[in-house]
Amino acid sequence: MTMLVNVIVELIQLILAIVLAVVSLYAGFFAFNRIVKGIDVPSELTKGNKAIGIFVASVFIGISVTVVSCIQGVLVGLNKIFADGSLNINDTMDIFLSCLELVLGILLAIGSIYLAIYVFSRLNNQTDLIKAIKNGNVAIACTVGGMVIAVSVIIHYGILGIVTALF
Repeated sequence: MTMLVNVIVELIQLILAIVLAVVSLYAGFFAFNRIVKGIDVPSELTKGNKAIGIFVASVFIGISVTVVSCIQGVLVGLNKIFADGSLNINDTMDIFLSCLELVLGILLAIGSIYLAIYVFSRLNNQTDLIKAIKNGNVAIACTVGGMVIAVSVIIHYGILGIVTALF
């Protein structure tokens, strides 16, 4: 019986992780469209703009790297709840903290990516990064994409520290 319960819990966690991943990537794509004002991203992708494709892919990777630590926090919280088999007031607090952490993680992922792009564009004031990417500059897209992923990896470990402290 315990093995069956564990399998059910793991399936619930898998489904939850998939849903959270899709929602966070959708939110990230929506925010990305806001960040790159003046670019019709879906249209540029349809036209085959490789620079936009690289940039969007890096944003997706960056968001997923950051959000995976948040999802891990939610799963740790769920494991705590299902460990004793009963739901109590502390468990509801764990659920609330897990959900809050996830929302903050998504916002932190998007915000940090936006901040990194903003700071990089200010440091490189000779080039309008977004315009260069729209015009198909793959070198700029790779550089900015690498920066987005690097920032996300660093933030991932910061969030893991918070998860460890909470749970």
